[in-house]
Parts: sequence; C-alpha cells; structure tokens
Amino acid sequence: MATLNTLRTKGGVFLIVVIAVALVAFLLGDLSSLGGGMNSKKMRIGTINGTHVNYIEFLTEAENTTNVLQTLYGQAALQADQIDQVRQSVWESMVIKNAYMPGFEKLGISVGDAEMLDMSNGEYISPIVQNVFSNPQTGAFDPAILQNFVASLEYNAAYQPVWNYLTDQMSSERAMSKYVNLVRAGVYVNS
Repeated sequence: MATLNTLRTKGGVFLIVVIAVALVAFLLGDLSSLGGGMNSKKMRIGTINGTHVNYIEFLTEAENTTNVLQTLYGQAALQADQIDQVRQSVWESMVIKNAYMPGFEKLGISVGDAEMLDMSNGEYISPIVQNVFSNPQTGAFDPAILQNFVASLEYNAAYQPVWNYLTDQMSSERAMSKYVNLVRAGVYVNS
C-alpha cells in the first residue's frame, strides 16, 4: 500500500518530466528535418546546368509573372490552362537563364542598349512588342499604344514590372535568335 501511495504522489512529477522530454525531442526532430531552412533537398524541384531550382524561387517567379500578365491583359485572375502556361514559361525562362545565358556570354552573344531601344521603337520591332501593343480592332502593331504605355511608366508604378518583364523577354528572345542564326550560318554541307 505504501508503494502505491509513493507512485501516486511522486509519479506525477516523473510523468511530467517524461512528457516534457518527449515534447522537446519531437520539436528538435522536426527542426532538424527541415535541413537548415528553405534550401533543403525537399524544396528542390529540379536542377538546371548544376543550379538547383528551389520551389519557393519558382513559385515566386510564377506569381510575379501571373501578376504581370493580369496587369497587362486587365484580368482579375487567370484560368487553369493559363496558369499552366505561366508555369511552363517560367521554367523555360529559368532554363534559358541558367543553361543558355552562360554559354551566350562565353560566345560573346549579348543584347546592347541600342539594340533594346531598336527593338521597342526602332526599325526592327521585337515580335513580343508587336504582339502586346497591337490595336485590338486591326490586330496590327500600333506604336501609339506603346508610346502611351512607356509614357505612363512614370505615373503608374504597376506598369514598371510589366515593362521589366517585357524587356527581359525581348532580350532573351533576341539572344536566342542570335544563337540560332549563328548555328544556322555555321552549318555547311559540301557537295
């Protein structure tokens, strides 16, 4: 009887200590499973040319692109197929950035400021600019729409990410075009 009484009075303290140790071990085990935060192997969605692509980085880029497209086309939300296209486009842009661009730099392929200016309002307008700034009635490129958009960049801060996105796309497209033309010109079949 004395043993039961001792267990009943002092067993509560022992039980609290066991529960506290188990709880601390559970929390420490959970923290160590994260692997040091967001750079864990669990958060990687792929590797491009030796560069690990983090899920959070990919998701942030997809969200930014979604916001740009919503602003550009005046939509409140994108449909499911458009979201899939955005994700595919973001992945392709990450491939270009991590796999192609380093090679382009080694080859000396670059897009200068004068060339960027020419692609937006010069003789050789980029197809990206032509598609985005086309007249809705005719479907043809309208330089006035582009000029109004560029003029509104100072006054409307929401348009700056759109313009940055478009210039990045134009630069990537032109660098890729230069590379394809370089390879095409280098292919020679003799008779």
